[in-house]
Amino acid sequence: MKVRVLKNTSYDIYDHVVKQHALIVGKEYEVLEISDSTFRLLNERKEPTLFEKNLFEITDPAISKNWIKQEYKDGEYYITPPEFLTHRYFFEEYFDGNPDIVQQFNNYLKSIQ
Repeated sequence: MKVRVLKNTSYDIYDHVVKQHALIVGKEYEVLEISDSTFRLLNERKEPTLFEKNLFEITDPAISKNWIKQEYKDGEYYITPPEFLTHRYFFEEYFDGNPDIVQQFNNYLKSIQ
């Protein structure tokens, strides 16, 4: 799936994230993960970051057939590559610098390029 940035500011909890990682208005980004309210994509610092869906328009709705949807009782969901399900807190471990997770993430990025 691909999305294009419509705006780079938001007026809610993610506002500080958007400003910190300055998305480029009009630029298209590859979606790495989908949740009920956010897309995860590589920001301009090449970090996998969550952004509110309302900042984007979808330019390519195709999602890989092997992505997995996880649903929770509260309505929250994630649609994600199976590579990100190997650890319960995959991205927390990524940002903590777990070398195995960082390598796994980098391998995934290489596989989609």
